[in-house]
Amino acid sequence: MNGYLALLGVAITFGLFGVAINYNAMMFGDYFQVFLRNFGALLLLIPIIVIWCKPIKVSRTEFKILLGYSLITTLSFTLVSFAVLYNDIKEVLALRYLTAIFFSLILTVAFLHEKITRTNVWALSLATLGLIVFAYPFHSMMELVILLPIGAAITFVISNLIIKKITAPPESIMLVEFTTISVVLGLFILMTGQPTLVGYSYLSIAATAFFIVMLIVVTYWIVYGFRNSNFNVANIVMTSEIFFGLIFAYIFLGQTVRPLELLGISLIFIAAVLPNIVALRDAKKERRATPAALKLTKKSE
Repeated sequence: MNGYLALLGVAITFGLFGVAINYNAMMFGDYFQVFLRNFGALLLLIPIIVIWCKPIKVSRTEFKILLGYSLITTLSFTLVSFAVLYNDIKEVLALRYLTAIFFSLILTVAFLHEKITRTNVWALSLATLGLIVFAYPFHSMMELVILLPIGAAITFVISNLIIKKITAPPESIMLVEFTTISVVLGLFILMTGQPTLVGYSYLSIAATAFFIVMLIVVTYWIVYGFRNSNFNVANIVMTSEIFFGLIFAYIFLGQTVRPLELLGISLIFIAAVLPNIVALRDAKKERRATPAALKLTKKSE
């Protein structure tokens, strides 16, 4: 499976998660629903590992790295949650992904030494323009609360960099991540008295079940996608979450889409699929060139 396609699948699923969260809110408190889906994913993951996976062997050093990754992921989620409370959600998403694509570009050049192609530059430019158009005008630009989505983006990119660099199998990453988030959020809910059940809804139960299953799938795709893609381009592809989120919100929740938002998400979608289209085109050229090269070799012999 192509790494970019895996991340595009992540973005589509994240877009659907936005709808599922709205349905979850009919029955569960904001923090409790996050705890519930991570704890549910953990309970589902354990028998999957026992039955189908090889015994997990992780060194003490790598376990510490995994624990650090999980804590960073939890911090990123927390910062996003608070950012949404104090900012417009469009601005949060736009600032988060603007920061993510440029911070990942710095890491790509400075630490990973991955090649920045002309396609990368075009995708980065289109994604940047699309995000700015999508969230225009930025009402919170001069307020300190913009540090929340920026901090969420930096921690998000660092966690993805850890995924790319470590060799631990995906199931061990998921096991530590789901456990850490469940413990941290469980303690937070207990200490602060956050609401758990706020109603009853079959739709909410169905959305939670969908969330739990897809959380395992999507976490595997994230690990696979970032390990098999250019790091900066991978983060650009992830911005298409905004495109799919807005489309699904229009279809399932009846939310309106402004012309500027439509233009913005269109540019974001083009930026997300452009690297994969170019990669597929180059792969076809290579396949066509290989038989021709073999014929020339045989003639020369």
